[in-house]
Amino acid sequence: MLAGKHPFYEPGRDDYKGCRSKIMYTDPDWRRLQLAGGAEVSGLVPLDEGDNNLTRMKTIRRDGKHLCSRLLEKEPQKRLSARQAMAYPFVRLYLADSTSSFSAGTSGEDMLQILQEQAFRALFLFARLDRLSQATLRLVAKELDEPHISPEFRALFSRMDGDGDGLINRTELIEQAAAWDPKDVKLLAAALATSSAASSAANGDRGGATARAESHLSYRDLLAALWLMPLVVAERPDGDNENGIKLAAGCNVVTPKDTVGTGSALLADIFPRFALGQDSGITRASLRYTLAPSQCHAKTRATGLNGFERVTSEELDAIFAFYASTSSADHPDERRRSHASPESISYEQYRAGFRKLQRQYAAESARMSLTSTIGGV
Repeated sequence: MLAGKHPFYEPGRDDYKGCRSKIMYTDPDWRRLQLAGGAEVSGLVPLDEGDNNLTRMKTIRRDGKHLCSRLLEKEPQKRLSARQAMAYPFVRLYLADSTSSFSAGTSGEDMLQILQEQAFRALFLFARLDRLSQATLRLVAKELDEPHISPEFRALFSRMDGDGDGLINRTELIEQAAAWDPKDVKLLAAALATSSAASSAANGDRGGATARAESHLSYRDLLAALWLMPLVVAERPDGDNENGIKLAAGCNVVTPKDTVGTGSALLADIFPRFALGQDSGITRASLRYTLAPSQCHAKTRATGLNGFERVTSEELDAIFAFYASTSSADHPDERRRSHASPESISYEQYRAGFRKLQRQYAAESARMSLTSTIGGV
């Protein structure tokens, strides 16, 4: 937060395992914490004037340093809670700045309201996806480097997270879905939370976090649902001219920089987990294993996303029919073979399937406003 980038980020190397390793096995840089907190820690060697950390700290805002010192308080009673930290002036200013650049005739609050309505469309679309597509998007969200996530998405999540605890509970979801039928939103919340709980269990969380996931959506849950969705803000001119809608602002879930390369690299990394390293691609057997309930495996499986009910033959038929049809336009002969008895999903079909999903998301978004390209697969 103070340095302006993910605290454990290394360009080209940052991922879930790398961050976890740094958190678990790296000794803290107490000299930097000393400067950030303004505390006097005995036995520390003073920093040299040429030290990069010292130079960086001199450029950081005073209120940012003060917030950091409050977060580093040793006594829990004096330390800021998550809700207090989100309400801190330094954080609120950051959230305001993240939306101000998109206010071309539209206020930041109005922009977030429009984006939130589109976000609910993305959530409903995500809840209807097949298991392979959902699992892939959850893995994308899990492994997407923080610098690639746009500040507009962070501002949107903060708005939906009413109490600032870092989780969106069912009450918050229903309260903020004013344009939707409350019954539909309750079903949506249940479907998304169940899938989220399954993901937590698969990652070795058999206790409290899994129980919490049953009634909450996390930052990464929302990111998974919105990754393919073009989020845009449109402004209507005076007179409510239906044909006069003009683009006032755009919001990408993923930052515009290298979005296509980022999406392609993530899909290329995720595909072998469902194929279990087989050259033949994703087969019915590999999907039965990777999407099987967690209790069926003695060890955590390759994708890290089990916990679903056992996948049925009908679901497998639908998955293979969808991905087999993605290459039919370019390969008519392959179309006949795919519809007859698809035996595997190649990487080209897998990637083309997500291009098709992206077009479906774009068409859904176009019903509300103008569209712009995001994600990139």
